[in-house]
Amino acid sequence: MNIEIETERFYLREVIPSDENRIFELDSNPGVHSYLGNNPITKIEEARKYIEFLNKQYQENGIEPINTDYIFL
Repeated sequence: MNIEIETERFYLREVIPSDENRIFELDSNPGVHSYLGNNPITKIEEARKYIEFLNKQYQENGIEPINTDYIFL
């Protein structure tokens, strides 16, 4: 299932492998994690595994993350 929703200011789509650099940028930032209670990632491979996890959830449960040029974790 590949559902996309787009408005003038919002684009909702499945996370794709080319999102890995942006996910790594956000998820490796200690400031982002100061409110989440977990540790930042340290390797790009961890971002890839996160994408695989999200896509597995999407395939199995119909859960799709949000993207407006930024990944909201």
